[in-house]
Amino acid sequence: MDYLLSEESVSAIKTLLAGNESQRFRVYDVVAAAIKDSDSSFEFFRQEGIVDLLLKEGSAKDVLVAMNFYELVPTLCESSVPYEYIESAGVFKNVLEQVQQAKTDDSVTSSLLRLSALKLFSRMADAKGISPA
Repeated sequence: MDYLLSEESVSAIKTLLAGNESQRFRVYDVVAAAIKDSDSSFEFFRQEGIVDLLLKEGSAKDVLVAMNFYELVPTLCESSVPYEYIESAGVFKNVLEQVQQAKTDDSVTSSLLRLSALKLFSRMADAKGISPA
């Protein structure tokens, strides 16, 4: 894990994140796995700007990118620190807005987006980082 949190690794991660969607989400999977196990890893990747790059993927117009993003969010929310950051960044509000926009469109891609958002929110109900009110 320590190797992943080095400047050398961050440089390699940022280089890989400049690639295509498939490549980026493979990197995001590794980052999410590290974040879910450690709040200090989350803080490290947040300070390096990698968390914010990931969160920007949630605003993508490409439905497949948005769906991949929706899959990663519950993994990130295994702890309250990432959950609070993600919530304060307006990610969940953005997902709801995307669903509302897709509601008027009967295309297959809009249906996929709505189903992925529903899956995201249903998985968030079980996320360990959310404490019941």
